[in-house]
Amino acid sequence: MKLKAEALLKITPRLGRDLFTLVFHGDNPSAMRKGVERIKAALPSHAHTTLHADDIKQTPVILYDLMLTPSLMGGDPCVVVKAETGFADISDALLDLGKQLRYGVMVVLTEGTLKATHALRKWAEADPHAAIIGCYEDTPAACASALRQGLSSYTMTPDAWMFAENHVALTMHAVESTLQTLPLLVYPRTVITLQDMQALTVDHEEHAKDLAFAYLLRPKTYAQDLATFVKNQSESPPTPHIIIIRAVISLLKTLYHLHVTLEKSPVSLETAIEALRPPVFFKDKPHLVALMKKYNRTAVLRGLEHSLGMEKTLKSKPVTIACLLFEHGK
Repeated sequence: MKLKAEALLKITPRLGRDLFTLVFHGDNPSAMRKGVERIKAALPSHAHTTLHADDIKQTPVILYDLMLTPSLMGGDPCVVVKAETGFADISDALLDLGKQLRYGVMVVLTEGTLKATHALRKWAEADPHAAIIGCYEDTPAACASALRQGLSSYTMTPDAWMFAENHVALTMHAVESTLQTLPLLVYPRTVITLQDMQALTVDHEEHAKDLAFAYLLRPKTYAQDLATFVKNQSESPPTPHIIIIRAVISLLKTLYHLHVTLEKSPVSLETAIEALRPPVFFKDKPHLVALMKKYNRTAVLRGLEHSLGMEKTLKSKPVTIACLLFEHGK
């Protein structure tokens, strides 16, 4: 799971229950310290210990003893590992222990920003019992530096970089969003152009929703797999493929929710649609009615399974949309 530092308070109730490892990284030590203070305040009955990377290098078993052995003082363990220096020497041990934890809390403070390909970061992002927390300064220089570092394997044209500095490198949230979406938009190219950067700043959400309706409402005789459907877009700038797929997923989830509601409650379809939150735009209501008649609950679940698989594939590695197949029907 990936979080921003300000979202820490939302997940503190899960600490030690189903969330056992927190990995802080970034260029803002102050935000890291505040995060540790919040964790300790949320776990007053835990046995708190602080270790440094040198402690673990000198006595490798100490971390395992503290986390996996019941405390003589009582309470589950909460160990803060300060690895701002020497992190590379102990990262494998941290990863190995993190995979084993099912009680207590281990908090890791790393040195700088972990690369997206780092094993500990990849695991913490994917594992439901762990979280990676970015702590950054939202200064223009820090944002620009993070953007450059994240796109170091690409070549940006001068006008693309100028546009990025003025429209993207303003907040860390915008930078992180760009680093997630841009590689999917330009693949397999390694050169980023002004048109690519401009495409990221367009509000694609409404158009993606319209495309999702168009895809699911298409006549059966003209059925296309979703990969082909999104590939055949003709608008400029094009909507990133993953945004379209997420719009299809969102629409399918709405259909599933409506099916469940109708099975549990003796209400009309129109009443169930009116009760949706957030409310459905009036022009979309007839489309929802048509889709509910076209797809039963089993078909919706099958569509969700395939489209969620496509989203996972696009997020986990760069592939062309044409390589992904999606068949949707009754």
